[in-house]
Amino acid sequence: MASMHAGRTLSLEPTMTTSPENRWNERLAAAALLIGTRLDSPPSLDELAAAACISPFHFHRAWRALTGETVGETIARLRIEASQHHLRVAGATVTTTAMDTGFATPQAFARAFRRQTGVSPSAYIAGVAVENRPLPDTEVRVVLREPLDVVALRRNGNDYVAVAEAYGRLFAWAGAADLMGRFEGIYGIALDDVESVDHARFDACVALGPVEPPAEFTRVVLPGGPYLTFTYRGDYAGIPSAEARLMASALLDFDAQLADAPMLHRYLNDPDETPVEELLTELLLPLASGR
Repeated sequence: MASMHAGRTLSLEPTMTTSPENRWNERLAAAALLIGTRLDSPPSLDELAAAACISPFHFHRAWRALTGETVGETIARLRIEASQHHLRVAGATVTTTAMDTGFATPQAFARAFRRQTGVSPSAYIAGVAVENRPLPDTEVRVVLREPLDVVALRRNGNDYVAVAEAYGRLFAWAGAADLMGRFEGIYGIALDDVESVDHARFDACVALGPVEPPAEFTRVVLPGGPYLTFTYRGDYAGIPSAEARLMASALLDFDAQLADAPMLHRYLNDPDETPVEELLTELLLPLASGR
């Protein structure tokens, strides 16, 4: 695909100031305390984001990047940790423990335990650690982008097939309207973290310049300014892990101040003509303009 909208690279080295990790740990600790006191009625995204002093657009990815688990997994893990204390009480049974810690049935308790830890309950009690697979090293840099007009179609859900269908509808309209000569690229607006949110919001976008689309589509201007970015290579299913790696680099390596705006995807080649292992996706994390 030709004529992609490029960004200008800025010179910005990772910060050498004292312990951004400790600062972020303190901010997430406030959210963790809120979760821990409300396991039976978990706090909302807005409550957690406010506790951590971060935009709701970025809270889930920041939490997952720095803790290695989703908020839902954290809640389940804390419930399971509470169950361990119950099981240590003389005379306790798996059934009574499951009920006392909020699980509907012993079977649901066992499934949640295995799903969240990857090991059996007995192995977990014995101290077997959950393995974390490291992501490959990728160059992270800062680019300055100009505002860009796109036409968007929203899809709710975690199904890449549905997202592909949305892009198909956008391209069918653009072709019928004789607008492909103005094509500047394929983008996505990732409003939610698909690993943390059911029915995550995602806007499929094509850049065609300032046009007025039909009612089923929306005209959106992607904001200009600084973005932290890197290019992920591989199957689109690996993008959530790549997002977490970029978020971790932003918070820990660059100590970046994030803008109150969602992460963007910029698709650099055509999935219909490119082998899966060669697909390229530029991930763009918006930074506060003062950074």
